[in-house]
Amino acid sequence: MPIRYSGLIFLCCLSFLGCNDFPESTAHGFQFRYHRQEAEKLAQIGDEVYVQFQIRTEEQILFESPNGTEGLRTVLPDPELNPIKDPDPIADVLPLMGVGDSVTVIMPVTEDMRVAFGLEHAERIYYDVVIRHIGPFEERTPSKDASLEAEANEAERRRIAGELLVKIEPIEAAQTALTTLYKYVDTAKGTSNTAAMFSYELIRAGGQKAANGEKVLVRHIGMRADSLMISEAFSEQPFQFTVGQGQVIKAWEEAVKLMGYGGAILMEVPPALAYGATGKLPLVEPTDTLYYYMELVAQ
Repeated sequence: MPIRYSGLIFLCCLSFLGCNDFPESTAHGFQFRYHRQEAEKLAQIGDEVYVQFQIRTEEQILFESPNGTEGLRTVLPDPELNPIKDPDPIADVLPLMGVGDSVTVIMPVTEDMRVAFGLEHAERIYYDVVIRHIGPFEERTPSKDASLEAEANEAERRRIAGELLVKIEPIEAAQTALTTLYKYVDTAKGTSNTAAMFSYELIRAGGQKAANGEKVLVRHIGMRADSLMISEAFSEQPFQFTVGQGQVIKAWEEAVKLMGYGGAILMEVPPALAYGATGKLPLVEPTDTLYYYMELVAQ
């Protein structure tokens, strides 16, 4: 029986497919198979690409990209600038596709992923991907349904951002950090630029610098260019990660080494060094430049 997903029919019953049925591999080793491979020209680094995709298990759909068959706009990133150790499967397969091509990428579910909704008992995640268009649309007019969906998505983002703001309002240190970040976003002028190509302003130099392999604790507030808050680590425990293990975006890895323990920094991070081709929905779109206030908690 064919399986229908988001206006596309994949003429195979994927629940019966094993790993051996995914004969192709991306640059970073993700296995995938073509359902349609007809494009004469592949997507190139820097291309504006409109992608329709969904993420699912054998049992249920976990996420569908917005905008229906118009596709989600992204800019194909340079893999050398990919900010995470294990790249996103969708970003990794796009350079192997052209307009009209469709694929399914497969990824095993590891034990640390089982805390996520829908992955408690799943063995594999599937990414069904189609490229709808490459290059800018001329006089592109969204459909009524797409416009309504975009409004609903924005309303949801505002709701989540409002909840984040309420959580940090009573915390004096968070309010100081938030005010500082608002001013930085307004000016968007970092005083320096790292080799990783993001702008930053060191507002308090710390002591010893963090080294690869060390577990660090950071307090932070993240924000889009429109001042919509996307994340915070002031209302609860500081966020912990191990430096150099690819657990966070590349700009964060650089930041903890720049400021040192006890230091604080402001950052302006372009999409390629943030969440790449797929963003981090619902709050971060693939094209969003992100701004952070961050403190590295003293040891």
